[in-house]
Amino acid sequence: MRGYIKSNLNQEGNNLLKIDATTNGIVSVDGVKLTNNYNGTYFNNATVTLKAIPDDGHTFVKWSDEKTNPEIKIQLNDDINIKAIFR
Repeated sequence: MRGYIKSNLNQEGNNLLKIDATTNGIVSVDGVKLTNNYNGTYFNNATVTLKAIPDDGHTFVKWSDEKTNPEIKIQLNDDINIKAIFR
């Protein structure tokens, strides 16, 4: 299917979004809550929304790339590895 989309819709790229599992909270990707590590492949310029959701009694601190907003949008034009940090 990816080959068909690349050929017929002029989409480029195979960018990997890797989200490491975390403790004391979870991450959602475009509204889908993750329970384990996540590896997704996206075309160039794809935009995804990540949201850090702390467990009860915990708080979100930051993303591993130092962003401090619990909800961020990422445009994929390269491979990205990210993790939410909770305490």
